[in-house]
Amino acid sequence: MDSKSSYRTLDSGSSWTRLYLEASLTLGEIVTSGIRRAQVVADPNGIIVGQANPSYVLTTKDAGNHWSRQFVANNIDRFWGMAAVEPRSVWIAGVGGAIFKTYDGGSSWARQASSTKRTLYSLSAANLMSACAVGARGTILVTIDGGNTWKKQFSKDKKDFVSVTMVQSK
Repeated sequence: MDSKSSYRTLDSGSSWTRLYLEASLTLGEIVTSGIRRAQVVADPNGIIVGQANPSYVLTTKDAGNHWSRQFVANNIDRFWGMAAVEPRSVWIAGVGGAIFKTYDGGSSWARQASSTKRTLYSLSAANLMSACAVGARGTILVTIDGGNTWKKQFSKDKKDFVSVTMVQSK
C-alpha cells in the first residue's frame, strides 16, 4: 500500500483492494454506514469528501467498485469534515463555516446556516438530530434539530479545534 492511494476491505481487514479514483483527487474523510456498537455496518453505500478547489463529494452504491462525483455547491474551497449516523443522512463542513446535509445518500445537498464564517474542520453526530461541528479559533457549533439551527458554544480556547466525537447518551 502507498500513502497516496485508497483501499477497501470487505473482510474486516484481512485483505485489501485498491480503489481506483481520479489521480488528481485528494481525499478527506470516508463514511460508509457509520459505526454501531463499535462495528462498521456492511453496506454498499459510501461517501468521500474531497479536498480540492472546488471541493467535491464522491458517492458509491456498490461498495467502492465505482464512484460518482456529486455537485454540492459553488465557491466552496474545501470540505474538511463529515459525519453520518446512517448511510443516507450525512453532514459535511468546511471553509467559511459551510455546512451541508444530504438525506438521500449524497445525490442532493442542502446548505444549513452555521452562524459562523470560520473554517469547520470536524463534525460528529450522535443521531439524526444531534451533531457537533468544531473548527478555527475555538469554534464549536451544536445542533439538536437535525441542522435547522446551529448554535455557537462558548470556548475560552482560541486554538483551532480539528476533531470532535459526539456520543449518544443512554
